[in-house]
Amino acid sequence: MKKWISLFAAIMLFMVCTMRTWAVSFEPITTRGSVNYRIDNDTIDSRFRNRRYGFSTYFENAYSYNGDARRTASVNKDDYYEWIGYRLDTMNRKIYLNMGIYLNSTSFTDTKAEYWSIQGFQMFLIGTKNQNTAPAGWSYTNSVLDRTYEVSGMRFDGINVSPSGTGSGYTGADAISVYAYG
Repeated sequence: MKKWISLFAAIMLFMVCTMRTWAVSFEPITTRGSVNYRIDNDTIDSRFRNRRYGFSTYFENAYSYNGDARRTASVNKDDYYEWIGYRLDTMNRKIYLNMGIYLNSTSFTDTKAEYWSIQGFQMFLIGTKNQNTAPAGWSYTNSVLDRTYEVSGMRFDGINVSPSGTGSGYTGADAISVYAYG
């Protein structure tokens, strides 16, 4: 009888450890202090992911980051493209963000593409970008994500781009660069 109890306890311990390891492997990587990364559209890097609604036009372009990009009509206000990286959790009520946007296609012509910070189940507008006049390659913007009304700290998960909802051109999604700390 003691053998069976010991065997049962060993099996249960093994299952609990295995289940915990399996569950943790699907959690986003959470860091404290700072995050620094680059994510291409349609990344194959398992540390990051992309989500999209719309942005269904995929094209190859030698000048795009890693040779490809995505776009959608700038009138499609409900479309979005998201780059999800390491989650930053901080006890501070401010997160300082340096965001780089890679744009290098003449078809990206949205004059007010909207860039949003993804923070848990909420999004906050960082600002707009004139993709029609943006310099080819990387352009950077500094922002302070300030939620002083939050009771305890903040989190930052990634970046979202959405079309302006106006115009006759296209909103582009290629690559982003993020350095954030809090």
